[in-house]
Amino acid sequence: MSARRAAFAFRVAAASILLAGAAHAQMVAGRFHAEVQAGQSKKGSPIVWGYLYNDGAGGVGNPRLLVETLDAQGQVIGQAQGQALGSVLSRGRLYFEVPIQTTGASYRVRVLSWDTFATGQ
Repeated sequence: MSARRAAFAFRVAAASILLAGAAHAQMVAGRFHAEVQAGQSKKGSPIVWGYLYNDGAGGVGNPRLLVETLDAQGQVIGQAQGQALGSVLSRGRLYFEVPIQTTGASYRVRVLSWDTFATGQ
């Protein structure tokens, strides 16, 4: 790998880490909230599904999600990642399904990252 490609790969990785941190901070600050249900896929595998709401200004697309499986005491006993494919405008919602390995008493959904887009308004 050339030095130029290595430097580019490093910048991309660093930007990804920074964006994930910013996304989580905005989730806590109220950028998103989720309605979550446990269920089964058509094949019978466990999934978490629901709606991700965009409470912030501006549109977002393809949000990457972290689903945490919680036990009865609220402790994390499993994690899975997925994506809500599509885009959603401010104050809208987007459907998601994430396959999980571990079932539990409840589930918490966090947004790891997303794409932004202008709405032209």
